[in-house]
Amino acid sequence: VSTQSTWELINLEMGCQQAILRIVARIAAGAGAGYLGVLGVMRFFEKRSDGQFYILAVYFIIFAAMLGLAIVPFPFVTKFFSFLDGHVGIGLFMVFIALLIFDWNRGLEFGGSLYFLLAAILNVIVGCTGQKQYTNLNLQSISIF
Repeated sequence: VSTQSTWELINLEMGCQQAILRIVARIAAGAGAGYLGVLGVMRFFEKRSDGQFYILAVYFIIFAAMLGLAIVPFPFVTKFFSFLDGHVGIGLFMVFIALLIFDWNRGLEFGGSLYFLLAAILNVIVGCTGQKQYTNLNLQSISIF
C-alpha cells in the first residue's frame, strides 16, 4: 500500500520531466556553442577581402566560449555575465547569437540561426516553467528594509 497521494506522484513525475528538460536544454545550448565555435574557425579559412567577415568570426569564437562556459557553469562567466546564470538568460543570449549569424546566402549560418532560435525557445520555456536555481546569490545578504 502506497502512502503517496496521486498529487504527490504527479508532482514527482513533473519534477523528473522538468529535470530531463533542463538537461536537454543544456545539451542543446552546449551543442550550439560548439557549432558556433566551429563556424567561427571555418570563417578564417575562407578567402574574403572584407574585414567585417573576419571580425564576426572572432565574435563567434568569443560568444561560443562564453556560452560554453556558462553551461558548465564557470564562476567567472556567471559572476561577470550574470544574465547567463539561468536558462532564460542563456535563451535570450542564443536569440542574439541567432540574429548575429543569420545569413540567407550561407546555408551553414542560416541553418545554425534556426537551430539557435529553437534551442533558445527551449531554454526560455525551461527557465520560465521551473524554479530558478540561484548559484551566486546569498539570500541572507538581501535586506528589504
